[in-house]
Amino acid sequence: PGKYAADLPHKTDFNINKLTRKQVGELINEYAYAASYAQQCGFNGVEISCTYFFALGQLISSDNIRNDEFGGKLENRAKILFKIIQAIRYQFSENFFI
Repeated sequence: PGKYAADLPHKTDFNINKLTRKQVGELINEYAYAASYAQQCGFNGVEISCTYFFALGQLISSDNIRNDEFGGKLENRAKILFKIIQAIRYQFSENFFI
């Protein structure tokens, strides 16, 4: 089943599961891992895409109806982006572009 940032309020033809807090943490770690892999391949930075059809885009969208630390006001919805940037920055110097 596909994973979405939040349960969708309307009926769909497929099973949708809201990301758990553990899965949000895993998502953060996966972005940090992907950045380290990009650096090992010789790239000097990464771009974090937040288009709507990916989990990050859904997490920061006003359609995000989560009621935990990653839902509600924009500051909370954007929290995952800051956590991803912190996780990447922890591994690299300021010379690695995000």
